[in-house]
Amino acid sequence: MQKVNLLDAVNRAPLLEYANVGEVDGRALHVLQVENRTLDFHTHASDELFYVLEGQFVLDATTMRLRLRRATCSLCRAG
Repeated sequence: MQKVNLLDAVNRAPLLEYANVGEVDGRALHVLQVENRTLDFHTHASDELFYVLEGQFVLDATTMRLRLRRATCSLCRAG
């Protein structure tokens, strides 16, 4: 068991590069520092959790658009 400060982990990560925070039962937790980034629509083979530590993030999906602000999250199912 270990304690992790996610904000510190993000601030140590290079901009736009995933940093591995840890793994449990074969599942990894990555952090990503982004600023003014837009991604093309894409899919994933596994579920993803988006958690906003600071600022805000707009998540566009085929059926909805979510604006996530500090201390909010969204779980996106695979596919």
